Amino acid sequence: MAQLPQQHLHGDQKPSIVGIPANKFDPIADAKAIRNALKGAHTDEKAIIKIFTTRNNRQIQVIRKSYAVLYEDKDLITNIKDETSGDFEKVATTLLLTRHDYDAQCLHKAMSGLGTNESVLVEILCTRSAEDISEIIKSYDRLFDKSLDKIVKAETKGDLENILTFILKCQRAADGQVNEEQAKKDAQLLYDAGEKKWGTDEAKFIEILATRSYSQIAAIAHAYEKISHKTLVNAIKSELVGDFENACVTIVEYSKDPSGFWSLKLKEAMKGLGTDDEKLIRIMIARAEIDLASIRDAFGDRYGDGKTLKQWIDDDCAGSYQLVLQSLLLGNEQQ
Repeated sequence: MAQLPQQHLHGDQKPSIVGIPANKFDPIADAKAIRNALKGAHTDEKAIIKIFTTRNNRQIQVIRKSYAVLYEDKDLITNIKDETSGDFEKVATTLLLTRHDYDAQCLHKAMSGLGTNESVLVEILCTRSAEDISEIIKSYDRLFDKSLDKIVKAETKGDLENILTFILKCQRAADGQVNEEQAKKDAQLLYDAGEKKWGTDEAKFIEILATRSYSQIAAIAHAYEKISHKTLVNAIKSELVGDFENACVTIVEYSKDPSGFWSLKLKEAMKGLGTDDEKLIRIMIARAEIDLASIRDAFGDRYGDGKTLKQWIDDDCAGSYQLVLQSLLLGNEQQ
């Protein structure tokens, strides 16, 4: 029997980074501490990590402005790039961006050059709220002077294009009280549009999965199992194909169990030979102020093959890069 998603229904998503109390936040002191850490022959990366992984993004933006005022309009991101390198540099400079600017940059990179990384488009656009999508659209326009909607249309095709451009209309309902009766109706509509008929009415899947709240979609998935002999995810896999299938599965799996969904994505980034560092960094930073502590706890209990998420990171990463990821996991729990 499907389980309703605890995070979406009960609001118990646990971030790792919550920031420090307002009465203890001193952006001038933080800016000076970062400057001192960057000076000299050796960069004090531990000092930078401590600040970057215990201040929330709003506080980080204030620190960036304070740094520019204190040090004659010097850009903190540029200074970090000058004094650090490798994957640690990527994490540190990314933590200085607003989350919406970072999502916009990831989307832009996924659609630049030869080919398109559809999996990145799906990962971001199919797991963000309508409010977040609206802000990402603004960031994309400001950073790249282009319409995100038009670029997505140009870089994708078919039903993937249809569902992503529908999502970009920002019509997804906000999470809140679940309407069980509507969930039953939508589950029946999806059953009638897929399993029950010859051929599939993809438009119906797009309409429902791109507009209902994530908590409502979880309830739809729960109701679907009472109608069909399949789960909604298995029905999607049997009725749809390719990147469009991936988009629909992503929406449903994320809706049903956010922590489990991201735990599996993190495991995918680290399992086997080599590490998908871009994916690892992208997920951990994106979720740090939302539910990274919940993901950390779920990973160890259910997905870690006997190891915690910290142990997986220890096995796959090294040096300051390892340390900053460990610190992201702990956030404000750090001593």
